Amino acid sequence: MRKKHLIYRMIAAFLLVLFAVFALPACGDKEGAGDGTDATSGGPDTGETQADVTGENTDVYRNIDRTKKYDGSFRVLSYDAKTWNIYLTADTNRGTLLDDAAFRRNSEVEELLGVTVETVLFPSGDLIARIQSANASGAHEDSYDLVCFWATTNIASLLTTGAVEDWRSLGSVNLSEPWYNQSANEAFLFRGRQYIAVSDLTYPVQQHFRFLCNLEMLSELRLKSPYALVDSGDWTADELLALTKDVYTDLDGSGTKTDLDRYGLAITVNGTSRFINNWGQSPVKVSDDGFLINLSGDLLQGMVEKMNEIQTAPDTWTYPNVDYTVFNSGRALFEVYSSDPDNLRDISFNYAYLPYPKYSKDQENYITVTHGGIMAVPCCCADLDRSGAIIEALSAASYKYLTEAFVETYFTSRILRDADSVRMYRLMRDTAFFDVSRYVDPSGKLSGLSYYTSMLKNGRTDLERQYTSEGLAIVKNYQALWEGIKGD
Repeated sequence: MRKKHLIYRMIAAFLLVLFAVFALPACGDKEGAGDGTDATSGGPDTGETQADVTGENTDVYRNIDRTKKYDGSFRVLSYDAKTWNIYLTADTNRGTLLDDAAFRRNSEVEELLGVTVETVLFPSGDLIARIQSANASGAHEDSYDLVCFWATTNIASLLTTGAVEDWRSLGSVNLSEPWYNQSANEAFLFRGRQYIAVSDLTYPVQQHFRFLCNLEMLSELRLKSPYALVDSGDWTADELLALTKDVYTDLDGSGTKTDLDRYGLAITVNGTSRFINNWGQSPVKVSDDGFLINLSGDLLQGMVEKMNEIQTAPDTWTYPNVDYTVFNSGRALFEVYSSDPDNLRDISFNYAYLPYPKYSKDQENYITVTHGGIMAVPCCCADLDRSGAIIEALSAASYKYLTEAFVETYFTSRILRDADSVRMYRLMRDTAFFDVSRYVDPSGKLSGLSYYTSMLKNGRTDLERQYTSEGLAIVKNYQALWEGIKGD
């Protein structure tokens, strides 16, 4: 591996010299923050040439003291999985566009600061225990500088045990920079301290639930364009029910609904429960005085009834597990997709990529909730100033190299099928936000929204009964958590 790494460095150096000789521009301009895209653009530049998103004269390392050398290894603890690749390091054998971008980022930061980026991978469910073990050990060889979590990790226990550091205490880290997610900064601020952050270092896994539409079936049925409905503001839950009405066909002749029939909508119960988030109702928010719990009331009651209507419609197929076979086989008009977008490349027909429908036309905007990409600095980190500088550099370099590679040369040209889907993706990415209950859930009822899925599975809609049964206990769980969090 060292030899391969050395060869890559030699190739990179040769290319830099070659570019200088021919006076080729190294990068293009990209304005704006976050993923730096314009939600109204007419379509992507799908060429293979990667652009520098920062502009030629922008110093993305402006917050770092580059007179220092931060020698040694920078250890990142993360998960070992076949999907949801963060690209913390480059796989030189695979050699994809994202691997190339990760290699450019890491090589530049390693050269700039004199460090080596090292990843330590364990099963996603073991990361919390690994942090606690490393903190207890105190041994340098067991320490980590940064932890990048799996999307569904519940980090509530870390907040009360002093296991992770306040990001606002890290040297060189400027959380107001565009390579840090501002929604996450707001969502994860507890008692004046921010124990969780999200930067462009984890950009590839900052994903979301989305609707897909089989465009070939849509044309066959001569139905309205979902793109036009989104653009006009008319893409609502009722419009979804209207489009899917009477699509069901008993293809296998069994006289009962099976996964071999045709449907208007294929969805999991969890996918249905996510309407709550995408209708603007976060179960939990954080204030200066504590957690604000939102689990009852007339508005939520109406939403529960609408979710149940969608879930139990004759034209809806409820997946018992997350497998997507009905839609992928061309037998569903719509589907909610929540897995690794890379798998969408295997779909054989053209599909539309869409946000969740609005609850009603009264909802001002389409809402998208981000899942994945959270990071923490464990207390076993020996030098917060050093680690902060390297985190800042990797985050800024990800903004410089990786985000554009992901949006332009990977997602919009490899995953999406048309310019309208690109517009939808940009709309969703530009407006996405973090919901704290997805990651901080002392009750175990909200991170996966079992508070709502337990009702949907049994066809129940009495929200006040559910609040009395489970909601009051959830409120107490969050009150106790708040009391245990250390603050300024």
